[in-house]
Amino acid sequence: MQPLIGMVGTGATGGPIAANLLARGYPMVIHDVDPVALQPLLASGAQAASSAREVASSTQTVLLCLPTLDAIREVTLSDSGLRHGTAIRTCSTTRRGIRSQTH
Repeated sequence: MQPLIGMVGTGATGGPIAANLLARGYPMVIHDVDPVALQPLLASGAQAASSAREVASSTQTVLLCLPTLDAIREVTLSDSGLRHGTAIRTCSTTRRGIRSQTH
């Protein structure tokens, strides 16, 4: 059985990444601020989460595919963001400086 993977951000970049993982048999828990972005993945078997924190609570590894540094900061550093100790892999196409702020 494949490990359960979390994905926060299922838009233009994250959606295809999640679709490929689902097609290869990985179960996923996903979240996006735009519910429309979730629909094709839910139809393919992904489970929806109501928040990034819920994704992290359900999985050991979370893939982030977010459009801006502010979005990454919100998901990783805010009080309602990912819990401490979550393994995060960033697929976002933002500048590298955020890595030092989130480690």
